[in-house]
Amino acid sequence: MEQSKTDNTAAAARMSESDVIRAKINSGELEVGTVYEEPDPTPDPDHMVLRTEKLVKIYGSRKVVDGPSMKDTLQHGDIVLTRRLGYTPRQGDVVVLTKESFRSDSIIKRVIATEGQRVDIDYAANTVTVDGEVLSEPYLPEPMRVPGYGDTVNHLTVPEGCIFVMGDNRNHSSDSRYPDIGVVDVRRLFGMSAIKLEASIDLVINLEAWKDDATYDRLGAENLYTSILDVPVPTLTIPVKPGRNLAVILEVAAINVRQRKLGYNAAQEFTDQVNKHFAALEGNE
Repeated sequence: MEQSKTDNTAAAARMSESDVIRAKINSGELEVGTVYEEPDPTPDPDHMVLRTEKLVKIYGSRKVVDGPSMKDTLQHGDIVLTRRLGYTPRQGDVVVLTKESFRSDSIIKRVIATEGQRVDIDYAANTVTVDGEVLSEPYLPEPMRVPGYGDTVNHLTVPEGCIFVMGDNRNHSSDSRYPDIGVVDVRRLFGMSAIKLEASIDLVINLEAWKDDATYDRLGAENLYTSILDVPVPTLTIPVKPGRNLAVILEVAAINVRQRKLGYNAAQEFTDQVNKHFAALEGNE
């Protein structure tokens, strides 16, 4: 009896941290897809990274986005975590998959339809219809064009055990419309893209109703910032009224920020020219 206890203790000691977590998942003590960390009064950054690496191995894998096919949802070079355990693909999910007939490395696409669903693509109307319902796709950066490899896959019923996928950047995506990819066997899925590890925020724009008694910086010469996770992000407050074209307003603001990053400050340039003009007038008096 004593020998049996000793054997059990030795077996428990040999269990890796991964084995312990798997056991807890199987027993329901831990929920799949959730990262757990025990409280530590003196956290060690290296230790935290190590634990994260182990959890990544259990829950899925890391994937670096390669190419523009998922822009603007994901950018080239973004890093995402994928979830593999207990995952069943659903319409709208962003997934990581492999298709050896296309390329040996994995690719990232969005699930448009699952097994048994009917897909109809209308490039002229810029719509994708699944089972008779037009999908709402606000993530598309521009209207769809007929791909260079043709529009042979316009109407399709997804076979059993497969999914139909497309990139969000439709005009720059090889996906289930492409002959070498086609519908994807769900067994070729690495899992759902669960987490985007990094995000770049270049500008915060606050839109507010126009106030007659408020003072606004119309040129954008003031340098105001919003703190996000202790990182200062340039911020604009733009007053608006009904009927204003918000798309144009936001685009101009974004272009102005991009020009500043490239070294050209339009507001400062305008201010300098005005000051030079008035200085010249004063000099002629």
